[in-house]
Amino acid sequence: MITSFTFRVHPIENVTRYRITWDFADLEKVMRYWQTWAPHADTRLTSLLLFPAQNQGDLRSSGVFVGSEQELRQIMRPLQKAVRPKTAEFHSTTWIEAARLFAGRPVKQDKFKHSSAYAYEPLSDAALRVLIRNLQNVPGPTNVIAFDAYGGSISKVPTNATAFVHRKALFVIQYQSYWVQDAEADKNIQWIEQFRKSMLPYTHGAFRDYCDSMIPDWPTAYFGENLARLKKVKQMYDPENLFRFEQSIPK
Repeated sequence: MITSFTFRVHPIENVTRYRITWDFADLEKVMRYWQTWAPHADTRLTSLLLFPAQNQGDLRSSGVFVGSEQELRQIMRPLQKAVRPKTAEFHSTTWIEAARLFAGRPVKQDKFKHSSAYAYEPLSDAALRVLIRNLQNVPGPTNVIAFDAYGGSISKVPTNATAFVHRKALFVIQYQSYWVQDAEADKNIQWIEQFRKSMLPYTHGAFRDYCDSMIPDWPTAYFGENLARLKKVKQMYDPENLFRFEQSIPK
């Protein structure tokens, strides 16, 4: 249970955001380059990648850079050179406006299923074939897979310094499905679970904030080698298990 936070503030000038798109046919080339580039790029850059299912929209990468547009264009040049994009946009803006943009507008979306995994090494050709096959066989109009690059400051903290253990991952993978009618639930949930399972030979663990009750050994998936220590903390401060939910730290 967290009882307080102490924040250290830092002055910040304008930031630069970007958005680049490609055709679905470029998926393998985009993924091969992005996964070896983004986790090791300039630490001032946050880079995301999103693959909608086939025929559900363009592949796209977006992000924010704490620096000038001129600098970011130079940093992004290798990615654009590796795979020629359909569109490439760069905009200088205030930090708070960029934060609002990436937070998105409030959306009422009651029906969805998410899951996750981590890649500690670049996805192989076999993994990419599995990924593409899943994106070519979808149950509804909004089925996507997203990638958030790690590295940078995340990887500089020791894995046992906090509860979060997956600091050495290259990126986190998010499996996402959305639907409208109740009758569509089962097939969308099954798609996410099948996608997650089919990628297990190429991935590790899962992200704690994307709770998924269908992951069998979720404590290990979320906390890894830190689980034993977290159980001790739980026993020390909450021996009666007052603060609990379906996937809280087990006693």
